[in-house]
Amino acid sequence: MSNTPTLSSGSVKLITVVRLREGKKDEFLDWNGRFSASLMATEGFISREVIPPQNEDVPEWVFVNRFDSIERLRAWRMSDTRKNFFKEAEPFFEGEVTELTGDAATQYRHENSVTEVILDHVIPGKEAAYQDWSGRIQKEQAKSSGYQGGYSQPPPKRTGAGWMTLMRFSSVDDLNRWMNSPVRKELMEEAKDLVAVSYQHRVDTAFPGWAPTDASGKTPPNWKTTMLVLLGLYPIVCLEILFLMKILGDLGIKSALAGFIGNAISVALTGYVTMPYLCRLLDWWLLPADRAPASVHWKGTLIVFAVYALSVAVFWKFL
Repeated sequence: MSNTPTLSSGSVKLITVVRLREGKKDEFLDWNGRFSASLMATEGFISREVIPPQNEDVPEWVFVNRFDSIERLRAWRMSDTRKNFFKEAEPFFEGEVTELTGDAATQYRHENSVTEVILDHVIPGKEAAYQDWSGRIQKEQAKSSGYQGGYSQPPPKRTGAGWMTLMRFSSVDDLNRWMNSPVRKELMEEAKDLVAVSYQHRVDTAFPGWAPTDASGKTPPNWKTTMLVLLGLYPIVCLEILFLMKILGDLGIKSALAGFIGNAISVALTGYVTMPYLCRLLDWWLLPADRAPASVHWKGTLIVFAVYALSVAVFWKFL
């Protein structure tokens, strides 16, 4: 193994690379689920990303582990628990285990992929059961065709935040195949007693998507998403016209550049502020439940149009 990583601001990252012996994948996946559960319970642990082999030329499994300090990472690496886990895994590994630091994980990134982001708010007192369930579902998804890796992060203590899980597949079809698979549906039934609220979001480009997905991978109709984007974008643009454009003009910035700056700010605020809020607020309209009445669609549409009218009225006297 390589030297211990150097201290970095915010968190410290350790990348572990292993090669599996032929025929040992199932045993390894079972071991990895138990290892992940132990790691998540470790003091100072922040997150773990799993990147399985992408092709025959790069046969390694890569694990990106993050801790909040170098001291806690060192304590975990020296712990008897970790040593026992790696001793147990020796029959699975071919050759030595390699550990890297820094930004070496970037070479394993792939642009041609689709990622599903899941945020689960676990019912208080069910954390241990959820952790066990999470390990089992991650083991199963790793067997699915097109799987390119995953990421898991428990909530910081005493924050009330959710458990975050990311899973990356090589194509939308591969992801949807897993999302609709009988194995996943059976596991999701188990989770109903563990999770109070679950949010899902799909990212199929290098930039965050703006529309959520449901448990089956279904996205809202384009017309609903378009209406919501307009609802979130309009007040931002109006405020920019009122204030930002005047400030940029006074600074002598050309209209072409000022327009670019304004658009960049508008897109960022819409994608990261207004759209996430509106999607949560109107999720019953964007992705109604299977048994929801048909009136949900027109009621939600009327609400959006009403807010349109209110927004125009607010800025009527100023623009």
